[in-house]
Parts: sequence; structure tokens; C-alpha cells
Amino acid sequence: AMMTFYDDTTGLWDPGAPWWQSGLALEAVLGFMAKTGNRDYMWQANHTIQTQRGPLAWWPEGGGEFRAESTDDTGWWALAVIAMYELTGDAELLEVARKDEEYMYSYWTDGSCGGGIVWHIPTRSYHNAISNELYMVLTATLHNLVPGDTTYLERSLREWEWFKKSGMINADNLVN
Repeated sequence: AMMTFYDDTTGLWDPGAPWWQSGLALEAVLGFMAKTGNRDYMWQANHTIQTQRGPLAWWPEGGGEFRAESTDDTGWWALAVIAMYELTGDAELLEVARKDEEYMYSYWTDGSCGGGIVWHIPTRSYHNAISNELYMVLTATLHNLVPGDTTYLERSLREWEWFKKSGMINADNLVN
């Protein structure tokens, strides 16, 4: 049913929806293919990645490869690219995810909020749970995929240490 929203021209699910949602939709389709062995949507997955990895019209300074003006958008797409890498073994995709991690990490700040990844890149402001959670998952996943890695592990642990002290997790262990 989700594929009825797919646009073969743009490579997006519901082109009127926010861009990041197509990254999440792609990850869901890739998860379906990984679990079932069904490869019926491989053309769409490849097309989406190839079409959407170029520089974004609204954020050309990101240079493409899913680097957007908000770090959570980059995080959603990076996780989808990793899912495609895990499905295909295409090393180029792992490199794209690594570039996305590097891009997100460049917006780590020790100043405001005492650390963490900022959400809105143009203003370098606002730390939110989603950007930081996505970054933690991205670095932990990269650590598991890159043999002999220590950098992604250190960054993931640094993120967790900051996140658990950030005040975003309440007394009931729910993330605000």
C-alpha cells in the first residue's frame, strides 16, 4: 500500500510531504525487502537514492549526499542508506553514510546545552531529541559495520553520555 504513494519521477513518497519522510519510507521498504527476501522494489530504492543524493534545491551548501539544513533530515536518510548498504553490500553507500555522520558531527557543540548535535544548521540553535537519537543510532550502527572502528564507538558513547544528562529523558524514562 505504501508504494501507491511513490513517485517514479522524483523518487519520493508523496512529493508534497516533508523530504525526510521519504528517507523513512525508503528505510521501511528496505526493511521489508531484508526481512522477506522480496526484491520487487529494488528499482525504486536505487532510483530514490540516486535521485535524492544530489544537492538539495533548498540547501545546496550541504553539497548533496543527503546533507540537509537540519541534522535530523540527514540522520533519517543516512539510516536508510545504511539499510541499502546492508541489503546490497555496495561500499559506496557505506561511504555516503560515513560522510553524513561526519556532517552531523560537525554540528556538535559543547557551548549551548553543554553538548549535543544542533538541529537547525543555519542558526546553529536548538538541540532536540530526534537529531541526537538519530546520531546515536547512526554512530552505533557504523561502529558495528566498520571493522576495527573506535571513532564511531567513542562518538556514540559521547552522545549517550550527553543525552542522558540533557534533561530530555524524564523521571519515567520517557524522552521529551
